[in-house]
Amino acid sequence: MKNTISMKRAVQATICILVFLAVLSVWPMKLIRPWQYMGSVDKESKAITANEGAVLQQFIPVNDCLRSLSFYVYNEDTADIEGKTLYFRLFDANLNKLEYSVFSLSEENIPGLFTIPMRGEWKAGEVYYFSIECPGAELLLSMEDGLNVDILYGYRVYFTAKQYLLIGGCILLAGVLLLLASELVFRKKDAKKVSIGMLWRMPAGVLAAAGALFAAYNVFPAKRLATETVDIIFYETGILLFLLFTWYCLFHKKELVVERTLSLKECLSELSDRLPDILQTVSFAGVMLGCVRYLNALSTFDQKSAGNITVACFALAILCGFAKEELFNVYQPVYIVLAAGASIRYCVQRGADEESLILARGTAVAFALWGMVAVNVLYHLFLNIRKKRNIFKNISPVYSIMLLLLLTEFIRSRNGKQWPVTWACLWILFALRLLDRGGRERYLSNFVNGVFLHFVGICIYAWLHRPFHFYTHTRYPGVFHTVTSSAVYDCFVLVLALAVFLVKYARTKKISLCLKELWVFGLAGGFMLLTASRTGLYAAAALAVMLIVVTSFTEFKDGILKALLRTGLLLLTLAGFFVGTFTACRIIPAVYNKPQTFEIEWFQDSIKEGEDWNSFRYITVRKFLAVFDAKLTYYDKEHTAQEAAVSETQEGVTGFSSPELTEEKEGIGGNADYTNGRMDIYKKYLSLLDWKGHRDVAVQGDNGKMIAHAHNAYIQVAYDFGIGAGIYFLLFCVVFGIRSIYYYSRHKGGKAGIVPVAVIGVFGICGLVEWVMLPYIPTGFALFFVLVLLMPKIKDTKDL
Repeated sequence: MKNTISMKRAVQATICILVFLAVLSVWPMKLIRPWQYMGSVDKESKAITANEGAVLQQFIPVNDCLRSLSFYVYNEDTADIEGKTLYFRLFDANLNKLEYSVFSLSEENIPGLFTIPMRGEWKAGEVYYFSIECPGAELLLSMEDGLNVDILYGYRVYFTAKQYLLIGGCILLAGVLLLLASELVFRKKDAKKVSIGMLWRMPAGVLAAAGALFAAYNVFPAKRLATETVDIIFYETGILLFLLFTWYCLFHKKELVVERTLSLKECLSELSDRLPDILQTVSFAGVMLGCVRYLNALSTFDQKSAGNITVACFALAILCGFAKEELFNVYQPVYIVLAAGASIRYCVQRGADEESLILARGTAVAFALWGMVAVNVLYHLFLNIRKKRNIFKNISPVYSIMLLLLLTEFIRSRNGKQWPVTWACLWILFALRLLDRGGRERYLSNFVNGVFLHFVGICIYAWLHRPFHFYTHTRYPGVFHTVTSSAVYDCFVLVLALAVFLVKYARTKKISLCLKELWVFGLAGGFMLLTASRTGLYAAAALAVMLIVVTSFTEFKDGILKALLRTGLLLLTLAGFFVGTFTACRIIPAVYNKPQTFEIEWFQDSIKEGEDWNSFRYITVRKFLAVFDAKLTYYDKEHTAQEAAVSETQEGVTGFSSPELTEEKEGIGGNADYTNGRMDIYKKYLSLLDWKGHRDVAVQGDNGKMIAHAHNAYIQVAYDFGIGAGIYFLLFCVVFGIRSIYYYSRHKGGKAGIVPVAVIGVFGICGLVEWVMLPYIPTGFALFFVLVLLMPKIKDTKDL
């Protein structure tokens, strides 16, 4: 197999891939769905009736995708209805209000068809009611049966089997015609050679261009996504920046590709060499998935399920580093049989109900995987003892003893908590494996790659399912349900990406070789800016300045001017990605139209399926900038104007329990306390500290409300495990910070060398204002993971 391909074949392969994706989008993904209308509306109707009061009418949806409801208003003399308001309400079978919309008749085309978007999920065959009311005006509506208003219901339906076949056939025919055209175009041209990577780069570039053109057209001139000039300019700029940066990453000029032929054996050998690292990267991404789910957990069941994912994926990450003979031997089937039997017995004993069975299965799988790790580690420990091979000769005694004392203290003063015991055992097994087989730099590198992989995944999920609200949730939380959790995670990813980018850029001297890290840095920064969280922004700013300054002296060594130029490059990247990320968070969820909301996030004006693309419920640029300014600026008073924000008192908009956007800065998001009450929380927790610790994390505030946690990792450790443990933990963090700096000084120029510094930096600063220490959450896992990795002695080049 050759590593190059002719341009003609690359173009033809692109056509085939795009045709395949087009067919998939039609079926089985069924992304394209036609409209079906039921009922009737006749603008020439003779059964026109005047309605002075409210119309209450029953209807029964025929499927669960009701998306519009239309009726004709026949008033020709619009003077009588000028300035009047139409109220439309939806009720369930018990007349509980589901939806409420307000329309200004002055803005509608009357006489004409009046169409109301129908949001949310509907149950086919169930009874619903709607009411139409226009106080102070007499609406002329058609009632053919003399009782009910003539209504036209619009449904999203699926194509029939014949229609799917016809559409698929048309797509295939178009593909064949394009292939024939490519043969004619390239027939007389020299066969230009391109990298085989063009087989995926060209389709990706075409898809990016198609998506950008579609979005740009719907922003302007169609104005289906925005009507304000500021929004239109902002979104069009974001779309253009996205397309240009994507095309640059895909098609920027690289070094000349030298054509060579690879045998199948060579290809398989290369894949075999890279497969363990790929699988380990995916496993660490799974660890981050479990950690994020733990942060989002709203119940004990959710927490335990997420914890099982984290523990299981960490075991898989270690197993991916095993040699083939360690995984495939005569003893492994015996263990698998025993583990399967024990797991089944455990599930039978614990599976009293559905939730208990799910948790039992997750726990069984997680500890079966760790059992495999333990058997291998203990077996090799036994062999080392028998062969008199001392694996502890490479350990750093002082640091390791301090770490073991910390874990021991957590166990001793755990006050009924289970995680210190569980994780201490797991970390010790991991440390024994590390001392025996090494792989520190490999673990660090693949861990960072796993974090980046997971981050890209949650970005895609957020763009598809997490719309940006105009009301209540005016700071974008991403896949989280709190903006602070989102900001801390974004800060963690941003600092890792920046650290790796600076080291890699210093080594390669080429931006084109560091685009992946720059892309992740920009995305993380863009999402973090959308949170408008002081915690994340200040922490990221401080750590970014530190990294730029340190690497200027240790990696680049090229003077202040070059350092300023790099800083300018990073700021431009951040600004560009902020515009692009904001645009994506506004446009993609609206077009994809499958919003998902946490239970605690729901409010009456939450964005639902079927929302109009230009709904007033979506964020605007002007509103976000006002929120951002208010959250980052201190004001002496707070004015939330809750009463003025209720939808029933506004014309054309709804906004339950949301701050009013006014011309004054204090009109939205102003803070009477710049710390958001954290100082009072700190005082409360500090007043309750003792030497024994506490079983519960939460405390009761002076106002009688429960405070979930201390919003400070160091105070929380002292509260949970006692004052002694808190002091020792703080001192140990200082020691670890010094050791991580020493590790970086001995491994400058390497991707893994700067990771411990980045981790302790994020933990150290974010830990001042958030609870980031648990090993079930991203920053906590990263901290303990790196703590264990620095147990072996630090050497210049040997990978321990």
